[in-house]
Amino acid sequence: MEYKGRELICTEEELQQFIGGLTVMHQVYKFTDKFNGQFIHNPTGNDNARYYVLQVGDRTFLQPHAPFEMGIVPITEENALEYIERHADELTDMVIFEKFAVQPEDSLEVLKKKNSELQIIADELKLRNAAMQDDQLFILEALATEGII
Repeated sequence: MEYKGRELICTEEELQQFIGGLTVMHQVYKFTDKFNGQFIHNPTGNDNARYYVLQVGDRTFLQPHAPFEMGIVPITEENALEYIERHADELTDMVIFEKFAVQPEDSLEVLKKKNSELQIIADELKLRNAAMQDDQLFILEALATEGII
């Protein structure tokens, strides 16, 4: 199946089941809050800036500034959810592609398998052709022996 322009090696149902079981959690913090017992550096210098922690599946990301923006743009309470949703969508896609996307080596294996199958068919056709030539030769010899040709 195709998902966002990439070929996947799963069905739509398998993909939906995987997405449904994928844990996505987030939490927004002030830089004055500790995370895992540590203060996080505020790279923006903005006193109203926030950072978020986003978990997608078994991966956890700490984001101290706005992703997808040029430079160090602060995350604020007003824009945090927008960035989190976009970030979560992109990370979810990344996890999906890592798990289900057809990889070049998968394509190579598929081509090798098809090549092997075609070689078997070609060998069978060669044997059939040889048998037909033997049959034709036998018929010609029989006709020549009978004086028909």
